[in-house]
Amino acid sequence: MPSVSSKVLTRNNQVKPVTKVKLPQPRRN
Repeated sequence: MPSVSSKVLTRNNQVKPVTKVKLPQPRRN
């Protein structure tokens, strides 16, 4: 279920910088 993971990662990206390590995306940078 990549769809659910993508949603959770995007949401956690704003709360926890854990997504930055899993998904190196220049979103918060």
